[in-house]
Amino acid sequence: MLGTGTSHGVPMIGCTCEVCTSTDPRDKRMRPSVLISYGPTRVLVDTTPELRLQCIANGVDHIDAVVFTHAHADHIMGLDDVRRFNHLKGGPLDVWAEERAFKTISHSFSYAFREPDPEEKPGDYPDKVLYADLAARPRNRETLWRLCAAAERMKPAA
Repeated sequence: MLGTGTSHGVPMIGCTCEVCTSTDPRDKRMRPSVLISYGPTRVLVDTTPELRLQCIANGVDHIDAVVFTHAHADHIMGLDDVRRFNHLKGGPLDVWAEERAFKTISHSFSYAFREPDPEEKPGDYPDKVLYADLAARPRNRETLWRLCAAAERMKPAA
């Protein structure tokens, strides 16, 4: 669990309730995001605005795929931070979402789902494209174990 807070995080801006003013570190929670590990495969569920901080705090150094549960801002606005994982991997990542969510995400982050311009230098590719081939065919209602298995199969042979 990278984050277990509300859509506003905890503490919330301007809130003076007992939880938000607590000194207990368990009451300092980032927005919800999950990293599922299945052997060497890592699937990130949602990309919260604090994604970079969540990954650094939890030692996340690679992901193989991103699953979006829905397209609310608190679940997608960290997508730009995924570029670092593209760079570390040296290529695109799988992105899985229901069609409606994918339309919103690809509209909000259109630069992340387009093929690179041939005029760009080759080193720009990993930082610009999340997943070019499957982006036009988002997966619908796949179970998470199938996503992990699919990500494992897509890894190149050693």
